Amino acid sequence: MTFPEVQTLLDGITVGGYKIEDEKQVLNQEKALELLLSLVKDDKFKLDKETFMNLNYYVSLEESLAPGKFRTGAVTIGGTNYIPPAANELDRIFEEGKEEILKIENSITRGFVLFGFCSRNQFFWDGNKRTARLMTNGLLMDNGCPVLNIKAENSLEFNKIMVKFYDTDDYNILLSYLIPYYKQEVLTQGFEILGQ
Repeated sequence: MTFPEVQTLLDGITVGGYKIEDEKQVLNQEKALELLLSLVKDDKFKLDKETFMNLNYYVSLEESLAPGKFRTGAVTIGGTNYIPPAANELDRIFEEGKEEILKIENSITRGFVLFGFCSRNQFFWDGNKRTARLMTNGLLMDNGCPVLNIKAENSLEFNKIMVKFYDTDDYNILLSYLIPYYKQEVLTQGFEILGQ
């Protein structure tokens, strides 16, 4: 959907030509974003499983087998041969990964590593990248940084980078794309990145 179409839908008016599922996805994403913003505003955002699961609940409501719960079976990612970890490993992977991510001093790098970590491990049945982006933006905002937003015109290039990242588990591939992209977008919007 275009930005005006999304805005029209958020204003409560249906938009012709889209599946009901597409409209529900936009409305559920708005609910997840509202939750994220309230958590950050109330200084309650945390990099923990509860926050992660609560955001996914709204992101994947009505499209996931179990919204807001770690998956219990195998999944695949389209466009790559990479197979995400087994479901019985997800709790351990999340806790160990979270501890390593929290050790990263640079707020922006920490956020983008979190994005890659959540996206690649596919903790949920559905909505993994959307939930990962919300968690990333929560970390960024919690540290006084602007949010990451990939423009529609950059989606193809970004998705190609994600496939390379999935295939290699090389965070340098992801960071070498996201950091310059983010800094350029932030400067374009008139923000400054201070000491991050």
